[in-house]
Amino acid sequence: MTQHSTHTPMSEVLSPAEWLSVLRSACRALGSVQEWAEQNGFDPSFVGRVLKGNQPISERLLEALGYEWC
Repeated sequence: MTQHSTHTPMSEVLSPAEWLSVLRSACRALGSVQEWAEQNGFDPSFVGRVLKGNQPISERLLEALGYEWC
């Protein structure tokens, strides 16, 4: 996973724990999982399942966070 040019470039591949941290931070920045999900076109329950480890992160979710699947 590499980050798109709209964010600070990253040279390393993120671990699952790291990208979950990125997702949690993005949700906190908007105030809630529901707000982040709705603003980015996701069902809040899907995002919640990802954060709980019950659903794998999707390529589309990574892209919404500014990363690309490698």
